Amino acid sequence: VNGVTLETYLFDNPSFVTDVAEMERIVNEVMDVLAYLHKQGVCHLDLHPRNILLTKSGHTVKLTNPLFAYAHLIHPLSLAPNGYVAPEWFSQMVVADPIRSDIYSLGSLIEYLYDMGTLPYRYRRVVKLAKSPDPSLRPAGIKAFRRIVSQARRVQLVAKGILCIVMTLLVCMGI
Repeated sequence: VNGVTLETYLFDNPSFVTDVAEMERIVNEVMDVLAYLHKQGVCHLDLHPRNILLTKSGHTVKLTNPLFAYAHLIHPLSLAPNGYVAPEWFSQMVVADPIRSDIYSLGSLIEYLYDMGTLPYRYRRVVKLAKSPDPSLRPAGIKAFRRIVSQARRVQLVAKGILCIVMTLLVCMGI
């Protein structure tokens, strides 16, 4: 695949983090790929910025180096605790729910993407849930992850609407 890793792209294009629409597109494309993999019964198990390629034509997201093909060979101690690997990989010989491990990695990835800027409100709760040390508290899959983001987006829009009404009332009252 002709492209660069997300890590390299962000390093070479630091202003990229200010392009909210582009950041959203990448997050959504990663979620689309993970949803497809999970639907096929496959988990990536090694999601991080060095394993995400942005193709030169259109910056389409591709995932590389999945560990799913080697999952039966992986010993937890062979994984580097890089902040993206779910903690259960270091405490259990068999991971009961690898989809929730991918969800943990996705939460870490979103946190990384917005680390240089401010994590948007709509992602704060879902990242906190996704990175829960207890896998059972994480969203059960990409669909649940997206639902939480969508709910937060609606709450954010309602809050902005209320703020606009309050500001209008204050202006009308001359305060």
